Amino acid sequence: MLLAALVPSPSGAQRPVTDFVPHPPARQEMTSPSGAYRLVLSTQDGWRSRRAHAELSRGTARVWARELPQEFGPRQALVSDMGIVVCLDEWINIFSRYAVMVIGADGKVRQEWSFEDVEDALGVRLGSLPSNERFGPWMRRPAMLDPRAGRAVVPTVAGIDLWVDLRTVQLSRGR
Repeated sequence: MLLAALVPSPSGAQRPVTDFVPHPPARQEMTSPSGAYRLVLSTQDGWRSRRAHAELSRGTARVWARELPQEFGPRQALVSDMGIVVCLDEWINIFSRYAVMVIGADGKVRQEWSFEDVEDALGVRLGSLPSNERFGPWMRRPAMLDPRAGRAVVPTVAGIDLWVDLRTVQLSRGR
């Protein structure tokens, strides 16, 4: 699929971007570190709506299900042993208004941050740095959970980790 869009640059001006982005798999499954929770991202309509359906289960019991707002779903999602889901970016390569989204174990969005919010938390303008096409415009490598610290750790193209505290639901610059 060929996508063409106007993407705001760090200066606020819009720049045209044409990018080939294949559809995500029709079904993706993630589990929490202990295996207690399972998150399934899928398409309900072959990606015609461009929205992913998310379903969180604990064992064989469905905990919640909902449609996600990111175009073609998140680029990456993590699920903690507390049943908290962290969605990162969008499948398409844009400076997203859904750069980080935290969904509680009850299925309600606890917080969402835009690309600009991530830049503010880090104190770095990521949009001016070379992107890693495999992980999107601002992530350098896949994110991971740090269960002992109760946070998600997101490596950025600036070489600085973004921390997403799952208890306080706050962003901060890693040390």
